[in-house]
Amino acid sequence: MFAGSVALLLTLIALAVASKGAQADPTPFPWDKLSKELQEAARSASLPSRFIVATYINVTERLLMGESVFVPGALDPVIWNALTTNDKFVLEDYWKRYVNVPGSPELTQQAHSLVIDKALALITGYNNNITWPKIQALIQALQAIPHLVILERNPIRSTQSVPVEIGPSDLLPLVRMSEVGYVEFHRTRCRTSCVSLDVSVKAIRTDVEWGYGFTGSGVKVGMLDTGVTSHPHLQLAASMGFGNDGSTNDCDPYGGHGTAVAGVIRSDDATYRGVAYSSSLYNAKVLNSDCGTTSNTIIKNGAYWLTDTNAVRIITSSLNPGQSDDDGNADLSKIMDYLVTSRAVLLTQAVGNDGGYVNIPSGAYNIVSVGASNDQNTIDRANDVVWPSSSRGVTGSARGKPDIIAPGVSIMTTDTSQGFSSFTGTSFAAPHAAGLAVLLKQAYPDADYLELKARLINGDYWLRGHQWQSDWAWNYIDGYWTYFSNMVWAASVTNNAYWTTQIYLPAFYTFTFTLVWNREMISETQVDGLSNLDLSITCPNGNGDSSASTVNNVERISLVSGVGQYCTLKVYGASVPTSIGTQSFRVVAYDV
Repeated sequence: MFAGSVALLLTLIALAVASKGAQADPTPFPWDKLSKELQEAARSASLPSRFIVATYINVTERLLMGESVFVPGALDPVIWNALTTNDKFVLEDYWKRYVNVPGSPELTQQAHSLVIDKALALITGYNNNITWPKIQALIQALQAIPHLVILERNPIRSTQSVPVEIGPSDLLPLVRMSEVGYVEFHRTRCRTSCVSLDVSVKAIRTDVEWGYGFTGSGVKVGMLDTGVTSHPHLQLAASMGFGNDGSTNDCDPYGGHGTAVAGVIRSDDATYRGVAYSSSLYNAKVLNSDCGTTSNTIIKNGAYWLTDTNAVRIITSSLNPGQSDDDGNADLSKIMDYLVTSRAVLLTQAVGNDGGYVNIPSGAYNIVSVGASNDQNTIDRANDVVWPSSSRGVTGSARGKPDIIAPGVSIMTTDTSQGFSSFTGTSFAAPHAAGLAVLLKQAYPDADYLELKARLINGDYWLRGHQWQSDWAWNYIDGYWTYFSNMVWAASVTNNAYWTTQIYLPAFYTFTFTLVWNREMISETQVDGLSNLDLSITCPNGNGDSSASTVNNVERISLVSGVGQYCTLKVYGASVPTSIGTQSFRVVAYDV
């Protein structure tokens, strides 16, 4: 199907590089503008009919991001060379804390802050005055190529590239544009001519983790579902059946549900690739032979096989055996909360497809309940909507559920016929979130299940600093912001006590903080208690934000500092039951 397009590309390249002949184009093909991978694909005629590239503006450096100020050696030479000798000395002194080297006792926090703000101002000025006008000019120029699709028309100001979808015949006019400095090949095959899974996985920006080499390798993930049928693009670490027939194969009358869920996480197909395609996937079939019934005992046995026999600490479940509004106190919900706390598990749970109340056990406190979006079959998420049938709302206990949203409509994934079929439902949103948690665990091996939960909730694609909302919940999952929610605090508080820390907030950056903790459990049936923790931040100039829900075990705040300053981040134990005594928690944050 690619032959015509590739032939045209090779003809254009041949004309461009020819040095003789009446038909020769005197302008040489600018191979140096192409990444090595793209050069190889073009020269070998292996480009697909549609593919995605990152089109960079013509700048000498591409690391003009604010985060580089805080990381030793990451500051762009353009900015570094604009600092004075004394500024460089102060900044290097600030960086020493990253390698546990004592700094100069004469340099105060204020001295560090002044230089940090100066470097950030230089970056902002460079982006506003040099890179941003070039990005705008590039977007304008790209519109002249007829079949090119611009995938991001509203990039952030610190970017130096624009993602576009093109065909082989578009490559020559693209690289000859004066506004284009460099073109990098993306592994995404297509956008307009393919369907999810290849779209949905890229839409949640797993390319960030993949680009750093995190594909799930070495991380165990388990599934509680209808079983998994053998598939050429699925590798399972182990399987066990807990229904009345002991089978581990999927229930065909149920539509190949479990096999499809497995593919969202683990498919290694070149096109329909799972989120964590190198992970170790464990299949616990928790459905009886009739493909329609299960029990709490069956589900428990499957869960404990995953955790106790196989040391799995990330699990996804799409079962909703209790089709009723879940206030978090249903028997299975308590079991799930106990599983999380007693086995230190990150568990993602589909909320159901009723469009109203969330189903049992998705109202459990300690899990990450997941609703579904419709990505409209585009990588660009500006047009995404919450799937109307995705269960949502305030549960019977007045808490906000689901916790997060992930793609779940028209997900092309593995089926029981050893091919690929399209599936829709929150069942296929939950494994997107579990797969992202797997990538985070590989990237941050020391992160425990509470930190992973906090990262998933904090890393919102929309960059909202709101409280829970009935449409997009706390968060529409995003691989970039979740990955960079890497300011992490692990601590605890007692009743009516405070935990505080000082954090430097650079000028005009937006910071978002998420606090999570558990409902503590004594057993599968007995609740120890639920603490009420409040989260706040206050700054000397009066800026601040606070969150004090009395029903959720999640709090989230956001603020723009205004000026560079040290602010006080505070967790208050508004109510910690005597039975608990000390409540542990995690806080994560990102800045943009």
